[in-house]
Amino acid sequence: MAITVAKAHLIGSILEAVGYGFYVAIFLESLKILSLRRKRFPSGARRFVTTISLFILVTVYNVLSLSRVVSAFTDTPGRPFTADKHYAIINDALTITKQAFYNATTLCSDAFFIYRVFIVWNRKVTHIALPTLLLGADIAVMIVDTASFAKAVPGENVMRNEVTRLVTVVYSVTLALNLICTIMIAFKIWSVQRSVAVLVSTSKEFYTAISVIVESAAVYSICLIALIVCSTMQSPVMFILLEPVCSRWLKNSQADSKQMSTLIV
Repeated sequence: MAITVAKAHLIGSILEAVGYGFYVAIFLESLKILSLRRKRFPSGARRFVTTISLFILVTVYNVLSLSRVVSAFTDTPGRPFTADKHYAIINDALTITKQAFYNATTLCSDAFFIYRVFIVWNRKVTHIALPTLLLGADIAVMIVDTASFAKAVPGENVMRNEVTRLVTVVYSVTLALNLICTIMIAFKIWSVQRSVAVLVSTSKEFYTAISVIVESAAVYSICLIALIVCSTMQSPVMFILLEPVCSRWLKNSQADSKQMSTLIV
C-alpha cells in the first residue's frame, strides 16, 4: 500500500510523540547535571539557558505538529482524502509557524554546537570560521525556505515544489556543519588525551565522551542523509523521518548527550 503524504505525517507524528518522551528523559538528566555544575563552571549558565531554550522550542514544535495532525484527520470526518488535501495546503499560519520553530530549533542547537567548538579549541576564532560560515548559509536558506511556505500554491504537490528543494539544501548544509563540528571536537579531545597519555592513564570517562560524541553524530548524520535522499527522490517517506528523527528530539538529545560528555571530560 502506497504511503501518501498524509499517512507519512501521521506515522511521523506518532513516532515523534514517542521520541519526545525519550528526549524529555535525557533533558531532565542533562538539566540535573548542569544544575549541579553551573556554579563550578563559568559557561554552565550558558549551557543551562540554552538547554531550557531548546526544550521550549521542541515542546512548542510538538504542540504545533500534533495540532496539525488533529486538524487534518478530524476537521471534516467522513470525506475521502481530506487529510491529503489538508497537507497539500502549506501556506497557512499554523504550518508556517511550525516551520519557523523547526528552523529556530536547528539554528539554536547548531549555534551552541559551534560555541562548544570555540571553547574546546581555546577560544580561537579561526577554528570556527568555516562552521560559522555554514551557519550563516543555513540562516539565509532557512529564511528563504520559511518565506516560500507563504508563497506556496494550495493543492500543489508538496514533494515537487520550491519548498522541498530548499529544505534539501538546509539538510545538506546542516549535515556538513554537524560533521565538521563533531570531527573538530572529537579530534581535540583525542589529541589532548594523547599528549598527556605518558603522564596520566586514559580514563573510562574519556572513552565514554568520545563514544557519545561520535555515535550521536553518526545517528543524526545518517538520518540527515536519509532525508536528503528521500526529498531528492520526492518520496513522502521524508515526512516519517522528518517529524521524529532528524529535527527536534533527536537533534537535541544529541546536543544534551554531547553536553553531558563534555562535562564528564
